Amino acid sequence: MKILSTPLLVAAIFSGSMTFAQSKVPVKTGEKIHSTINTVNNITQTMMGQEMKIVSNVTMTVQTEVKEINPDIHLSSVVTKLLLKNEAMGQSMDFDSDKKEDMDGQIGQSVKGFIGTANDIFISTDGKPVEKKKDDGAASAEAVLGGDINDIAPELLLAIPASLKAGDSWTEEHNKDADNKRKIVYTIQSINGNEAVIAFTGEESTKKPKSIQGMTATISGTNNYKGTLTVDTTSGVIKEKKTNIEGKGETAIMSQTIPFSISAVVSTSARQ
Repeated sequence: MKILSTPLLVAAIFSGSMTFAQSKVPVKTGEKIHSTINTVNNITQTMMGQEMKIVSNVTMTVQTEVKEINPDIHLSSVVTKLLLKNEAMGQSMDFDSDKKEDMDGQIGQSVKGFIGTANDIFISTDGKPVEKKKDDGAASAEAVLGGDINDIAPELLLAIPASLKAGDSWTEEHNKDADNKRKIVYTIQSINGNEAVIAFTGEESTKKPKSIQGMTATISGTNNYKGTLTVDTTSGVIKEKKTNIEGKGETAIMSQTIPFSISAVVSTSARQ
């Protein structure tokens, strides 16, 4: 979601002077991850020569458990709390899933099958996303939040090489199809015991259909990423992560093309 649209876990293709074994997510069955994911989006759209600015701030509290590794990693993630604040055209909208009156409202009705419900997410042991059919709760929440429930996974787990030292770099690429490609370069800044601090940069291109108020739109664009993360090297669990995103694109709907730019910051903290 662009609340969640951050680099996906992918298979690693390593570069540099050192040759690594293929990277893997070293997490174990039964591992539990308690995380908070915050995304602040600043979006500028241009319609009929007029600029419209939209600011959204979304915070999710997520409980995740590794249910099975056979052979893919099966994650069961439950969003236990959702906070949402949108500002556009001089108006603001707030939502708090802990408030009954908010859950009884329009947004609450759209996400009620998502809040407090386990959502299954699958990745391969070398970090590739594995597509599975989503349930109705996840699909309705994605329509409201504007992204993919599977984007939770890369905020929680990282595929890493078996051998690590400061200064090592590797590149991960995921090319879903000709219109949806992503490349990320990781560089280890430091290692202290079982924790590694890693800087990353990345770029992606996307083109996806999306339903907007019952109409089908096509959203295409490019994003550039940079950030740092701290990972537990024994499990692949990301303890802290901050991603800065700069992007631009266009929305094509009803014979109109609406250009937009986006500047976003995604911050994640987790404990095991």
